[in-house]
Amino acid sequence: MKAAMNTAEKFDIFPGIVNENEFYSHHFFAHVFQSRIKDWLQERALGESKSEPDLDPPAKRLARLASPFFQQHARYPVDEGFAAQLRWHQDLHRDLLRELGYLVDPQEQDWVGGQPLPTWARVEKGAGRTAGLPDLIVLPAFNPDQRTQQADQTPDPLDTTLDARHFAIEEVPAAYSGRDRNGSKKTPRPLAELTSDAVFAADHPPRFVLVVGEVEWILIDRFKWPANRFLRFDLTEILGKKPPATLNACVALLHRAIY
Repeated sequence: MKAAMNTAEKFDIFPGIVNENEFYSHHFFAHVFQSRIKDWLQERALGESKSEPDLDPPAKRLARLASPFFQQHARYPVDEGFAAQLRWHQDLHRDLLRELGYLVDPQEQDWVGGQPLPTWARVEKGAGRTAGLPDLIVLPAFNPDQRTQQADQTPDPLDTTLDARHFAIEEVPAAYSGRDRNGSKKTPRPLAELTSDAVFAADHPPRFVLVVGEVEWILIDRFKWPANRFLRFDLTEILGKKPPATLNACVALLHRAIY
């Protein structure tokens, strides 16, 4: 599935968040969402203050990570190898994810036989027949070979392809290669397609996938994905401008506690 940008909605009220193909309805996201999350944010801040009285609200803590994020982004190890560049990508997002409740723990997960994917984190369901099954997974989307030299041009995370060096066995699963139009040359399939076939096609797939690109995050809901509906978070704009409404929205939409 190819990500489509032509029907994206970008609201001034949440600079940096793009509502692709109405992941949420225009009316809800523009006029109802803020009032819906207000109580949850207040309750969370109150709960945290009881154990740590001097702790700032989550949105302020995210804002403080802006400078370290941009400093780390500027330190891309261009002259080092593939593995070091993947570690740079982990380090770039580690503190942001931790602030949102996720610990980066790189593993390979296989939901559909013979189609493992590198993951950074997972949130499991806690009760009933589905206990232990993931409700959300965090997928890294970064291939150093696809990175451009232009700082203002980064690949779409959903266009990321996987290399043998992404895997412990240093071999790309056969299912991750397609054919060109002539049917002769194998071409790597993008992460958008792998999300459909290697994650959501499983018998017990996660409901949500958080895709972490170089400077964009993408939140995918399994039930909205067939219509190409998702939320895109532009970290350069969000952390560059630090708009309070957007930071609060990021916490409410992405924090581990809501899954």
